[in-house]
Amino acid sequence: MRCMIRSFLALAASGIAVACASAQPLFSVHVGQGFTNPLFATSAPGNPNTLFVVEKGGLIRTLDVTPTGSPVINNPGTTFGNIATAGINFTSGGGEQGLLGMAFHPNFAGTGAGANSVFVSYTTNNSLLRVDRFTVAGGVINPASRQAVIAVNRPAGNHNGGWLGFSPTNGLLYISSGDSGGANDGGNLAQNKASLNGKMLRIDINSVASPYSIPASNPVNTDPTFAPEVYSYGLRNPWRPSFDRANGNLYIADVGQGAREEVNFQASAAAGGQNYGWRVREGFIKTPGIGDPDIPVNLRTDPILDYDRNIGGSITGGYVYRGGEIADGNQWLDGTYFFGDYVSGRIFSTRYNGINPPTVIDRTSQLNTPINNAAAGIGAFELASFAEDGAGRLYMFDIGAGNILRISGAAVPEPSTIALIGVAIAGGGWVVYRRRRRAMDVEITPQN
Repeated sequence: MRCMIRSFLALAASGIAVACASAQPLFSVHVGQGFTNPLFATSAPGNPNTLFVVEKGGLIRTLDVTPTGSPVINNPGTTFGNIATAGINFTSGGGEQGLLGMAFHPNFAGTGAGANSVFVSYTTNNSLLRVDRFTVAGGVINPASRQAVIAVNRPAGNHNGGWLGFSPTNGLLYISSGDSGGANDGGNLAQNKASLNGKMLRIDINSVASPYSIPASNPVNTDPTFAPEVYSYGLRNPWRPSFDRANGNLYIADVGQGAREEVNFQASAAAGGQNYGWRVREGFIKTPGIGDPDIPVNLRTDPILDYDRNIGGSITGGYVYRGGEIADGNQWLDGTYFFGDYVSGRIFSTRYNGINPPTVIDRTSQLNTPINNAAAGIGAFELASFAEDGAGRLYMFDIGAGNILRISGAAVPEPSTIALIGVAIAGGGWVVYRRRRRAMDVEITPQN
């Protein structure tokens, strides 16, 4: 009851419909320290207990995250690579520039095509967002093996996007790019299907073509107004999209301008060509101050959720938990999508089945004080990124302090059923799913 009242008082003014976390809370464990501006991490195929941590300045360093009986805080391990010395005209100047993403080829640990290959995205001082391919030899990136894959011209130094990842269902490489960078996307590039800016790009790097080919199912094959690499469009600054490793569904957190932050959803089996609305739309609303005609309902893909600036000011996309180890109350958390906000430091979770409006749970109070270091509370947490290791466990990055925390919780559900109470407040705010609001009264039950 205390948690429910606290959530209500904190969020009522914003109109958020929120479900309070159960009496069996999650908690965070401090597992890494000493990193410099960590922005992303992933595990290599076949190596689930090592995180390869991407630092904004160009370094990629390892972190041992092997579970132990007693929590251990590890310092950075070996240096896996230094893109600052390998990339052409690399720059990390400005708040949104630098080494932004990394993805191991799905066949990294195998033989043949893709073996020992890793892909990185970074910004250059000649206004490009680049994706390059490197070969790993002797356990480190060989800088001489660099192969340019794709470059996106950037009108400004911000809104770069820069995430990249391989779909677990089709093996294609997806890359997020930001819009023109200025206020209101002055070049209207996100809505320009021929531009690579403000898009989700999709390419096939396993074909005989070098360095990539265009997948046969990309939108350009049915609509020639699309640039060949474009998969979906209408994005402002997609920050930390992710695939659900269990089914290939794609979640795209998109940073808003001045009104709304949003999460978009793309089912694995769906075709591309989605228009997520920017610059005409921001979240579920028409962008304030934009005179463009609104996008008809049948020609746009609205987000699954959005929130306003009373809640936060810059969304940080996360992952669907698939670790198979933790529960909250009597509900296993597999299938739960975690995300947060960089400005407010708040952390949320939701479950979405592709049909019904999802319930959002505020997890901030649960994860406020991590085991191992009571001083590293979420209140001073610069939540720049989440990460997923090879076992499906989830992590949160404090870019300012260089700390890495793992999301943990009870290993066995409680026997009793605990209800989550959703409070719906009329007025603009949180759960404006598919242009309607509703009160939520949800029992914790297993969901697919």
